[in-house]
Amino acid sequence: YYGEEVVFAYAIDITDWHATQKQLEEREENYRAIVENIHDGLYIYNGKELAFVNDQLCEITGFTKEEMFQKDVWNFFHPDDRERIKKNAFARLSGKNIPTVFSSKFITKSGETKYGEFMVRQITYQGEIAIMGAVRDVTERIISEQQLLEAKDKAEESSRLKSAFLNNMNHELRTPMNAIMGFSELMDKAEPDQKTQFASIIRNSSKQLLSLMNDVLYLSRLQSERLPVK
Repeated sequence: YYGEEVVFAYAIDITDWHATQKQLEEREENYRAIVENIHDGLYIYNGKELAFVNDQLCEITGFTKEEMFQKDVWNFFHPDDRERIKKNAFARLSGKNIPTVFSSKFITKSGETKYGEFMVRQITYQGEIAIMGAVRDVTERIISEQQLLEAKDKAEESSRLKSAFLNNMNHELRTPMNAIMGFSELMDKAEPDQKTQFASIIRNSSKQLLSLMNDVLYLSRLQSERLPVK
């Protein structure tokens, strides 16, 4: 410069940039903490493979992250639901309006079938269209509901059988009772030889009535669990 060697230098104030980067790093750290500690399993599917899974999803399925990334995503779903889930996923990626909340059975590493509630949405991940999903393990709730339905069905069947039994018993009780009452009234006007016949009918009807009453009492005691079923 003017015949002399000089050194040019300039400085840029990056204080704001540095502060922004720090804030972004803090936000990312907080985001990761939330994602890894949430109770639901989270995943991102990019149309080819799983691109992200959180620890909770690994705990729900029993697979490690490495195993999940290597596994065909559709094999996680139970065969009963697999084609439906796959069809809806690709339709969703193509932009079609597909329900974002659904239920499905899925298979764990141990081979156990569990029930999950899924909620998904389309996102952009690393510059590509992807699906972000959350899955909640509702196996205990579903099994409990199934047990309640089974208990309800059994109670209704028991009630139906009881009603049928009582209706039949009503008829069975009336038959010997009518015989006892009818032939008792005829005894006063009957001939001696007829009285013997009527007395035999009354005696047999009484035995039949007593047997029916014993059956009713036995059934009542069975229902109160006082006697074992033989």
